[in-house]
Amino acid sequence: MYVVAIGGSAIDEYYICKNWPELGDKAIVQYLDSKVGGMIANAASILANYSLKTYILDNLGDDQYTTLILEDLKSNNINTDYIEIVPETTNNKTFIMLSKEEKTIFVARSPNKPPLTIDPSKRKLLLNAKFVYSSIPEMKKIPDHHELIIEMVNNGVQLILDVEKESFVNREKDQFYFKHASTLFFNEFAFEKYCTGINKNSALGELLLMEGKTIVITLGAKGCYVATKSDSFQVNGHKVNVVDTTGAGDAFNSTFVYGLSQNWPLKKCATIASAAAAKSVQHLGPKAGVSSIDSVINFMKNKNNDKDGRK
Repeated sequence: MYVVAIGGSAIDEYYICKNWPELGDKAIVQYLDSKVGGMIANAASILANYSLKTYILDNLGDDQYTTLILEDLKSNNINTDYIEIVPETTNNKTFIMLSKEEKTIFVARSPNKPPLTIDPSKRKLLLNAKFVYSSIPEMKKIPDHHELIIEMVNNGVQLILDVEKESFVNREKDQFYFKHASTLFFNEFAFEKYCTGINKNSALGELLLMEGKTIVITLGAKGCYVATKSDSFQVNGHKVNVVDTTGAGDAFNSTFVYGLSQNWPLKKCATIASAAAAKSVQHLGPKAGVSSIDSVINFMKNKNNDKDGRK
């Protein structure tokens, strides 16, 4: 059993912005740190550190960050055999502005990266995976990706998509991806966008008409909501001291996927995934969620014991 993550790494630069400027104004920011990030790569790192065999498909640029990114992926136990280095291109960068307890993210994508090509060896890897984890924009970068997705799904591969507000056009135009994914992770802002023009219950009903769907809506510190055709429930989050919320969604999603790989009940997947997200935000950096699954479970037990002690 293995998972293939499709998506890029990035260099995340952290800055402190104490006073967010008005449009057209100027702000003084303080440089804090640089770390290797990227949504899909973050989730892949967590899955690999949970001892789930994990591959990543990506095109890396050829600049001063390439070796750093590759070393980071390998140090997190990810198989990088299918990564291609593209000459005369740069790697993606992300600028993360920390302001009070929230953050604002600017993603600077490389303007000259070619599409991700799927040769016979990559196709074989994908068709024999248990899970393929990606996002709609990353899947769109692959030539003839509609045919590839249909082939994967027909071969029993579970396509899992991380859906954010800026990652899809609208419900109608990107319906193909929502239809073919077995699990959809929406954050609350993405789900609000999906619901444009209809109420939330109708939107959920529309999604769940598609066979074998699990819909997960993450709610930040409030936990998450999970729905299938036969069941729905909410899991509460954990109250912690927040240092950096970057990567919290990646920690949640990857932990949930690990639970699926272990055939955990969905409520257990969601409960431990919520704990993983809470644990990750106590530290700075996109890969703060990288740990063993045992450490996440112990964190959850300690938080639950604290709650019981306060009752």
